[in-house]
Amino acid sequence: MTNIEKQMKLHRFVEIVKQQDFPFDTHDVEEDLDRVLNYYSGNHELTKEDKTLLKEELAKLAEDEQTREIEKAILKVKYPILVDIEQKKRIEKVKIW
Repeated sequence: MTNIEKQMKLHRFVEIVKQQDFPFDTHDVEEDLDRVLNYYSGNHELTKEDKTLLKEELAKLAEDEQTREIEKAILKVKYPILVDIEQKKRIEKVKIW
């Protein structure tokens, strides 16, 4: 596999993960990357450089998710009715599909 093919494979993996739930925090990514990777795919032969790149990308996802959780908690305290409306919209969207 060429270097470009490997980079594209890693990019596709990260893009697939972005489309799914990411139930890990930054500590999970930093301390147990293999567990995080196994959650999405049990079949991965990665070099140290590949793991470093994935760790950087997945750490960004974890940070973003943690930020969203904090923002949601703050909004729920300040404006509980807005949070309820957003949750109802998501539920309705799921029911349509």
